[in-house]
Amino acid sequence: MKVRSILVLALLTACGSRHEVVSSTQAADTVCQTGPTIEGVDVSEFQGNIDWGQVRASGRLFAFIRVGDGHYFDPLFDQNWSGAKGAGVVRGAYQFFRPGQDGASQADFFAQHAPVAVGDLPPVLDVEVTDGQSSATIVAGIGAWVARMRELTGRNPIVYTAPGFWAGIDGASSFGSDLWVANWFVGCPAMPYSWNGWSFWQYADDGGVPGIGGAVDLDRFNGTAEDLARLVGGSEPSRRPTAVGAGRNADGRLEVFVEGADGQLWHQWQVVPNGGWSGFQPLTGQMTGTPAVASNADGRLEVFVRGADGQLWHQWQMVPNGGWSGFQPLTGNITDSPAVARNADGRLEVFVRGGDAQLWHQWQTTAGGGWSGFYPLTGNMTDSPAVETNADGRLEVFVRGSDGQLWHQSQTSPGGAWSGFAPLTGSITDTPAVIANADGRLDVFVRGSDGQLWHQVQPKKGDWSGSSFVPLTGQILGAPFAARNADGRLEVFVRGADWQMWHQWQGSPGGGWSGFFPSTGNITDTPTALTNADGRLEAFVRGSDGQLWHQWQGSPSGSWSGFESLAGQIAR
Repeated sequence: MKVRSILVLALLTACGSRHEVVSSTQAADTVCQTGPTIEGVDVSEFQGNIDWGQVRASGRLFAFIRVGDGHYFDPLFDQNWSGAKGAGVVRGAYQFFRPGQDGASQADFFAQHAPVAVGDLPPVLDVEVTDGQSSATIVAGIGAWVARMRELTGRNPIVYTAPGFWAGIDGASSFGSDLWVANWFVGCPAMPYSWNGWSFWQYADDGGVPGIGGAVDLDRFNGTAEDLARLVGGSEPSRRPTAVGAGRNADGRLEVFVEGADGQLWHQWQVVPNGGWSGFQPLTGQMTGTPAVASNADGRLEVFVRGADGQLWHQWQMVPNGGWSGFQPLTGNITDSPAVARNADGRLEVFVRGGDAQLWHQWQTTAGGGWSGFYPLTGNMTDSPAVETNADGRLEVFVRGSDGQLWHQSQTSPGGAWSGFAPLTGSITDTPAVIANADGRLDVFVRGSDGQLWHQVQPKKGDWSGSSFVPLTGQILGAPFAARNADGRLEVFVRGADWQMWHQWQGSPGGGWSGFFPSTGNITDTPTALTNADGRLEAFVRGSDGQLWHQWQGSPSGSWSGFESLAGQIAR
């Protein structure tokens, strides 16, 4: 899209080529961004063939793609539409508005050629030429397009225009639509007279972006990754760290646990190690959030949930690989999903956020035996805790504090007393994920306040002195999840801003990171991953259809299979 302006209104009549809007220098109210933003581009056939993988790797997370100019279909639309999706770029379609053509019929053309769905940006009308038509005709045409598009898609469209051009249209309104404003080479965009804020801003027309030959328009979204997710038809991520709890039976068979759409706990398991799945079966009991799963010292799985009454409940296998006990309460009001780990002497210990927003814990008094009752570990926190074992057997727990920072505390000796909380600095937005490297050094992963994935690692076993957060790039939604490959390399899984699963891995055990790669498939929560009996990682997610989906490595530490459904409806 292009706009060239001289003072208030200087229009270059578009000839069906590039976007031709004019960026006005007219005095107008300007509106600056007030928080985080996300970078994107807009393209048409004039950019030629695009390498969308390079675009995504450059940090451009969304793209508007031209579907047509009036009733003219952009010959590269289908290629760009599928290419952007395949690379994990959040995509939207726009149509160059021709005031001399019927507005409703242009909307019909758009809908016939651009399959906008949940996960895509709302439809856009690009308003930048008069084609010699009167203001009354232009206003009526825009209104007809917007009304017809709402009827066809159920979405609230976006209008693209420039303040100088818009000033020349008498009687125009916002039509109840969000604004994508064209205003180049300024610190903050000027507002067309119908709006007092913007959702998108085209701030330059001469950008250079890897994967795109020649100049391209540069755009900015005014909001966070969560805001972008809401705009594409989703909602803010749930606060649970993941939708799926997973454990490995004594005989090596994986077993997964979820909150069903009926609010009960459901589970399914591999019928043989590394093999097919049983289908879901209920374990009864009303619950909320994510189950936490651990293996007792004798190999019996035990699962912990936040009950519908706000208390902690648990049940366990009666014998390794066997049937289940039914739920029993462990008392104490809790506000989020629990976390559980096994002490060096085999005793399970469970951690929760209490009704007072402090961290509480209780533990088995003997390995596989009864429970101690809850005790506070002090410190106000938000979300669920995360826990991992140090190289010397001491448990260490991590929380997001009420100040938004990462805090941690550890046992002073294996199975012993606790140190009290200390900060690890850095603003975070969700539950952390923590895992031990192959050499025993803990590595903690968080979603930063900028929406990116960050991590820090112990410089030496059991000691955080001198450590600091380092970015792993990539905009993510919700909490991360980390797992360890058969060869010792860590791998981290996230839900991207495009609602797909993305992952990256260490190039060698304890070494540098690969950068993010997509695993396709729309998902609604943080993935979970666990190691099969033969060493192959297997990942589990809640799909956008509410079902449980999984994919697995074809060989230990190898490439991935693609997603397949395990059915069942999982609570949102």
